[in-house]
Amino acid sequence: MIFFKYPLRTNKHYLQCIAKLRATNKTEVCGVLGESPLSKIFTIPTQIPFDYMHLVLAGHLKWMLSQIFTETSQYSDCYIGK
Repeated sequence: MIFFKYPLRTNKHYLQCIAKLRATNKTEVCGVLGESPLSKIFTIPTQIPFDYMHLVLAGHLKWMLSQIFTETSQYSDCYIGK
């Protein structure tokens, strides 16, 4: 197996990306889209759970709902139309 070794992101790195965003007026720097209001409460990314939104909500839950509520699914009695 090949394992890639990437440096872990730190709060310092996150704050540097926020500073670059402000200075350059770009829409994204290093994968950071902007400052989060939660950054005043939490130390990002160390106190944030592993990408819950993308792993669970935008991924599996979206797939599950499409399996239940599409016309061609095995649960077609749940289909509510367009």
